[in-house]
Amino acid sequence: MRSCILCKKEFKTYNKKIIIENTTYEEVVCKKCVNIEAQKLGFGYKDCKKAKIRYNIPDDKWKIHNTKYTTEWWINKYGKKVGLQKQKEWKEKTSGSLKRYITKYGYSEGTKKYNQFKKNCSIYNTHRKNKYGEEHYNTTLKNYKNRNNNTGIKYYLTKTNGDYYQAAKLLSERQSTSTLQKFIKRYGEQLGHQKYAEVNKKKVAKFAGKSKIEDDFFQMLKLSLQDKNIDFIELQQRQFFYFGDIDKNIRSALVDIYIPSKKIAIEFFGDYWHMNPVIYDENCFNSQLKMTAGEKWEKDSQKFKLLKTKFNIETKIIWELDFRKNKQKLITKLIEELWN
Repeated sequence: MRSCILCKKEFKTYNKKIIIENTTYEEVVCKKCVNIEAQKLGFGYKDCKKAKIRYNIPDDKWKIHNTKYTTEWWINKYGKKVGLQKQKEWKEKTSGSLKRYITKYGYSEGTKKYNQFKKNCSIYNTHRKNKYGEEHYNTTLKNYKNRNNNTGIKYYLTKTNGDYYQAAKLLSERQSTSTLQKFIKRYGEQLGHQKYAEVNKKKVAKFAGKSKIEDDFFQMLKLSLQDKNIDFIELQQRQFFYFGDIDKNIRSALVDIYIPSKKIAIEFFGDYWHMNPVIYDENCFNSQLKMTAGEKWEKDSQKFKLLKTKFNIETKIIWELDFRKNKQKLITKLIEELWN
């Protein structure tokens, strides 16, 4: 416990510190006073400048802390060429990516350490009780479970009295961040049209409907089939299937590769976007998908069941991690399984 320097009341601290030029700053302002002062200064709810108030950091010291490790900071210190290279090395060294862990510790040990790291980050991890106290842990977990998730269909169903189609429309408008209307609203009529065209042009050029590693897999599969004198013309990429009213939550599906003669779909799953079970715990929350790994697995599983029920299509999953580990071996094994 510590006394707030503004309201003089005691508040609970979490022993967090900020070190700037060998000077240590600790929390000296309570959360309530921080929010009051931030509102006066016009800071946002999650503005990083609130840390300046909480730790009572002088303006000159805060300027040093707030601009450190930015692109401008690296260029000013080392020059453009060397600075950008050092910034890249620093990002690779300090990132919490699977690639960094595998590079540092090897495939097996790196994957294990990465799993532990992601597990520790989970809001459900009980180690937070020891760090923040049981009361804080329970309150945080309760707020997390009761949060208003306005990116899910359930939220809009409550807003539209159960009208599914109206709720789906509202959800679609909420999720459509790169629409022409939003560009016009932000940049004006002429510049909005221009920027919207530029963004869409870049998307088409960069992804062409699939990721680079997925395209590498597809091209390697075609070449391997060609070497074995197997007809690969029947391979259909990015095929769409409509389920109708079988399931209101999943109306349609897009598969990466479809083989009509064998009634088999091949799905190339990215480790992050499909939450590879080898890497992620079922309670790990994906901020981009707005769901936990367990929820994502359930959704994908339901999609495969519908493909089997409606079209009698079996699904074969290829994980990005397995493909990166040994590309040619995986392709050879796949061909043996599907084409005997």
